[in-house]
Amino acid sequence: MASVFLSHSSTDKPFVRKLARSLATRGHTVWLDEIELQPGDSLVQRISEALEKADFVAAVISPASIKSRWVKKELQLAATKELRDNRTIILPILIGRCEAPEYLRDKLYVDLRDARQYRSRLKLLMRRLDNDQYQTRVRSRESVRLEVKVTLARLLEPAHSLSLNNQKELRVSALCGCFYCLAIFPPSEINSWITFGESTAICPNCGIDSVIASESSVPISKAFLKAMHKRYF
Repeated sequence: MASVFLSHSSTDKPFVRKLARSLATRGHTVWLDEIELQPGDSLVQRISEALEKADFVAAVISPASIKSRWVKKELQLAATKELRDNRTIILPILIGRCEAPEYLRDKLYVDLRDARQYRSRLKLLMRRLDNDQYQTRVRSRESVRLEVKVTLARLLEPAHSLSLNNQKELRVSALCGCFYCLAIFPPSEINSWITFGESTAICPNCGIDSVIASESSVPISKAFLKAMHKRYF
């Protein structure tokens, strides 16, 4: 059976607990922060380890979760893993009226907004989890290549524009990366800007305006930066 990381806002805990029980009853392993985390644990380390081990990340999408920085960071890590492993990992679950993040909008989601249809709609998610191990074995090389191209296009197209007029995002970001020289560094190291309207950052390592911020909803990783470099340079 599959292991599932539940990415969610604490505001949605009642629903998430119900979902966790449903998954566990079906035999799936569920990672839920209030069960797995212990006092004194490093949140970043434990969550990163759990995401790396999980087969899937169930992204519970609600008005609260799309505003959560923790949820954004979790889905950034999951998107990097999805790109690296060349398979679907993030499974969006809609529980409130809101617009999904841009990098999830082309994904088919499970709509659980109507409590009366919870059981019938949940079958879609269960079917995916139950059958994934068999689907993975029979996928042809051609379908894998197509999936990789679609995933890259979904992430890379909007990411290029994020290197422009990005001073506001960089001010609130913990990390940023340059998709020309592939360096990853804190925004505090940026000392040059192009000012035209809003300010655009210049990479302190190579002098190219190809810097993207971690708060821009894209993964800041070597794998993603290399993909960006290959696409645009």
